[in-house]
Amino acid sequence: MMRHVLVIAAFALLVAPPARGQDSFTPGHIFVSVSESEPCDGGLQGREWIIEIDPETGATSVFADSDDGICIVGGLRFTPDGSRLLLLNAGHFFPVDGGWVQAFKPDGTSEVILTREDGLLGPYGANGLDFDGNGNLFVVNDLNASILRFDGMKGPGEVFADFNDGVTGRGGLAFGPGGDLFYGSMDGNVILRLAPDGDPSDYDFLPQPSSLVFDRVGNLFVAAGYVYRYDEGNVGRRRILAGGFEFISGLPQPISISPDGSTVYFLEAGGLVYLIDTESGDTRVLANASMFSDNPGVGPGGIAVFAPPPPVPIPTVNHWGVISLALSIPVIFRLMNTWRAER
Repeated sequence: MMRHVLVIAAFALLVAPPARGQDSFTPGHIFVSVSESEPCDGGLQGREWIIEIDPETGATSVFADSDDGICIVGGLRFTPDGSRLLLLNAGHFFPVDGGWVQAFKPDGTSEVILTREDGLLGPYGANGLDFDGNGNLFVVNDLNASILRFDGMKGPGEVFADFNDGVTGRGGLAFGPGGDLFYGSMDGNVILRLAPDGDPSDYDFLPQPSSLVFDRVGNLFVAAGYVYRYDEGNVGRRRILAGGFEFISGLPQPISISPDGSTVYFLEAGGLVYLIDTESGDTRVLANASMFSDNPGVGPGGIAVFAPPPPVPIPTVNHWGVISLALSIPVIFRLMNTWRAER
């Protein structure tokens, strides 16, 4: 496979000021979580960051860092209403504190919304969290090999799947268009497909599949050394989309996708962020997420792209004086899920 790599030069010139004080996230912007080789765990002094990247220019800025309380950063995911960016923190292992889920507002302020008291025990994985169509949050627990389900981001969580179902710990999550949850097991070298009732089945076998993402038409993309594409989510139509990346066994390879589905974003070990054309596989470097570190490279945690939720249509009154309900039913469900998530 031919890779056409264009490195955007002069990363040092593409540093934007921190995006603090804004009311909403910028559509299309990419957020990556990275850490130095000695992160917060065990009293070590390494730094960790969430970096915001402009996909048009490659300009980078620090959205959050260790001073904001992040610790052993993992997956990132936006809430369904687009109001907050969630971050998995695996937390301290010495002593074990269980980790937490941290919710960031667009201005960079944050709060911890889930902790060990809610069932977390080392939540970790490149995009090891996702929402189902009803707004329920699912999180991978690394230390006890389970996937938890949280009703509207509220604890305590309930075990959706565990070791007996094939969950081995850290890994990526992504809901498919049919409502099944796909789990990439880094330590089990398998992708599981979990039905809405939790019933598991083996979907495919790949070395350390650490991150998964669907586009809006049902194509599945998986990072496992290479970036694979499954046309229409069909395991029989798997192909290598892109490769040649630095692969370090045991480190995740976070991926996400642009709102229009044309580009996969890939966070490589060391901190380089790549753009991959979802059709041709053509690849180029967009940014260097390690440029804020004094170390030559950083460990990848997670990646998320902000796609604004579609506007909520308002039922109208036609000339017969009848309220049109054609668009109101999904609106009602969306408002109910938002209300439940904010309680």
